[in-house]
Parts: sequence; structure tokens; C-alpha cells
Amino acid sequence: MNTRLVSKWAALLILCLALQPVNAGSKKTGKVLSCQLGAGQSVTLIREHRIADTAVYYLQLANDRTFLFANNEDESRGRKVAAACLGDKKQLLLVSGEFSSNYLQGIVLRYNPQTKQTERLDFAERARPSHIYLSGQQMSVVIPNQGHETDKPFLLYRYVSGVGATDEGVGIDALPPKDQQLIIRVGKTALIR
Repeated sequence: MNTRLVSKWAALLILCLALQPVNAGSKKTGKVLSCQLGAGQSVTLIREHRIADTAVYYLQLANDRTFLFANNEDESRGRKVAAACLGDKKQLLLVSGEFSSNYLQGIVLRYNPQTKQTERLDFAERARPSHIYLSGQQMSVVIPNQGHETDKPFLLYRYVSGVGATDEGVGIDALPPKDQQLIIRVGKTALIR
């Protein structure tokens, strides 16, 4: 075969590959969704720096943009991420996916009108949340216990206003009582494509 012809074809192939956009056929980057948290507060979930099926996720609150986890790019790189704005007039943001842990990691973010503070609850379990309970004093996330961390059927993560969040889920036998709490059934949150 003519080496000159092979060289021309190789050069043409390299040129074609060089002109292909790096993200050809990949999913969108930028703003994923925005939630109105109440009292004029909003939060935007942003994704950038795609590599294969992963991206780095950020939160934008007012003019403050931070990595989703640990203020660190590596910890905030995720895949199979699901996110939703939940609730009626006062919404909250739920994000979960495969990040730096062997578990699904996620956050729930809300604005509490009683404390006039944005509250964040982080969790990491083998399943996504099934229920979120809200009151003026606390926010709780209930997750089915699919990893058998305890002998209880559910795991509860709690954020208490003025105190902060629990570090780990606590096993519970039944869903919490409905006492003066807004209950949001999460259902299936959509994977971000």
C-alpha cells in the first residue's frame, strides 16, 4: 500500500478528530434547576466539568456559589444524580447521587421562615429518601434501610434548628408522627440527564 496515501488518510483522520467537540453527544452543563425556598430565597443547582458520565455539582445561593460537598471539587463530582424542588409555596431542594462515598449521598436544603436561616441536611445511605418532615423546629429525612445498617426498617436523619444536623442516620421502627409537620413524600426524583 502506498505509504503516502496512508499518511494522508491518517492526517485527515487526526484533523477530523481534532475538530470534533469534546462534549459531542454529552449532556448539558450549566444550570440544572432552581428552587424558590421562600422569603425571596432561591437556590440553583449547577453542573460543570463533565467527564464521561460524571460532572461537578455546585449550589448557588444568592451570589454565593459553593461545591455541593465539602467545598471540594473531588467530593462534588457525581454520577446518577437525581434532583427535585419539592413542596408547594415554600420549596426545598433535594439532591442525591453517587459522589465520593460507597453510598448514595445527598442533601436537603430549605429556608426556615421561623429562624430566617437556610438549613442543610446531608445524608449517605444505600437508598434515596422516601419522606421529608418539616416543622419550624426541625427537618427530618426518612430513608428505607436497604443496607441493613440496623434491624429497623427506616433510617432517620434530623436537622434541629439552632443546633444543627445529626452525623448519622438513626434506625426507627415506623415513620414519624404527623404532629404539626409538613410531610413531603419524595417518590421517584428524576435522574438528571
